[in-house]
Amino acid sequence: EGPSDQRFGVTEQPQGPDVCASKQTQTLESPNVAGVLPTAAATSFPAIAVCIDAPGVGLRHWMESAKFGDPSKQPTAAEATGRAWGVLQTLRAIAGHDFRAGVFAAFAFQSRRGKWGPVPGDSGLGWCRNWRRPSSGMVLASMEAAGARAEETLLVGRDTDREIAAGLGTHFVSGRDLFG
Repeated sequence: EGPSDQRFGVTEQPQGPDVCASKQTQTLESPNVAGVLPTAAATSFPAIAVCIDAPGVGLRHWMESAKFGDPSKQPTAAEATGRAWGVLQTLRAIAGHDFRAGVFAAFAFQSRRGKWGPVPGDSGLGWCRNWRRPSSGMVLASMEAAGARAEETLLVGRDTDREIAAGLGTHFVSGRDLFG
């Protein structure tokens, strides 16, 4: 069993060519990424999980179930997680080798007024409220699935995610610093 067969996470990798093309994967061509990630993936970070907040998926479900607005303007779960798998594919290309990989996605939607949208009847972990930022639930789940301790974990995220990393005792790099 090779590293590409060692997937973890709550979403499956989509099938088909170019299913993951997006502007997010294009930003990974930054010189900062090319300098940092091959070393990280080859040494201290043998497994990489991409954790994404995708509340548009939850909003889409709410719009469809309550029959309001235009749900087609919001992403499907497959589209949102497909972009994350695209990031992993790009990281593999930059690193020049394979590594264990997983995608974790938070779909729950909360309005500006604090109201949570409905959750599908067959919902999984991605619909848990404690997976949405600023909660650390999704990061903890990805660490557990990868078998990683806090000191072995690098959280790349928004500046506001620095508090999550500090609370968990993980390393942190700002996405702006890494991706430019």
